[in-house]
Amino acid sequence: MMWIIYALLTAVFTSLKSVASKKSLRSLDAFVISWFIFFFSGVFLSLFFLKADIPELSNYFWIILFLDCLPSALAAVMSIKALESDMSASVPMTAFTPLFMLLTGWLMLGEVPDAFGLAGVILIVAGVYILNIRERKNGWRAPFSALVKHEGPRLMLGASLIWSITGILDKIAVQNSSPLFFAMAENILIALFIFPFAYKRIKQQKKEIGKEKIHLIAVIILSALVVYCQMIAISQALVVYVIAIKRFSIVIAILLGGVVFKEKDIRLKLVGGIVMVLGVMLITLF
Repeated sequence: MMWIIYALLTAVFTSLKSVASKKSLRSLDAFVISWFIFFFSGVFLSLFFLKADIPELSNYFWIILFLDCLPSALAAVMSIKALESDMSASVPMTAFTPLFMLLTGWLMLGEVPDAFGLAGVILIVAGVYILNIRERKNGWRAPFSALVKHEGPRLMLGASLIWSITGILDKIAVQNSSPLFFAMAENILIALFIFPFAYKRIKQQKKEIGKEKIHLIAVIILSALVVYCQMIAISQALVVYVIAIKRFSIVIAILLGGVVFKEKDIRLKLVGGIVMVLGVMLITLF
């Protein structure tokens, strides 16, 4: 059962990565942070191929990889920029990815959600309402309106929608290569897509990069640890189990938002986050 420990560590490191990214955003641009994350993650993953065989790859794989990485690069930058707002309000929006995947899975793969999937949808929607219940004074629809009213949750929601599409492409790409090779190729290609936008900003923010080097190094190390722990967990258990446990990062991120950044309404957000995670688990596991 060691995979459970590694899956939980994946959730913890994912949350800590959000903290380090948010701290880096005090001085650095989201494009700069995103490039550092994906470039060094790609380098880290490439080390695994020193003693591994590269799988046979078709032209179809490269087409899917290209189609996958372009929107993934956009989603990555959006998710980092979303952390400029309250982390405890933005990170829970990642729970919408499996919800959106019910729709994209139906449209792209013909997968029809069952009763558990629908129950999960209801819990995620209820969790969002609880998360923004303070907005209720402005009308019963206000907690939902808050999703698009505030930039952080809006950006993370947009990123979650993109991930619901790229998640399907991820599945196809892995089936036509291997999980390790795909992860390496994806990170390197996303870094290449981001580089033209990050290059000028990196030159302009040299001093800021020096000031934030501790947080930037922390982001890179935590990104590597997320990949490493998730790979070990996936090698020992079904992917759906690992991803379900990884979603506990939502609850951890809410707690860290309160402890590290002194964000408000943490108790309410925590209840909403737990309800959303339960919804995610219903969709993911059943």
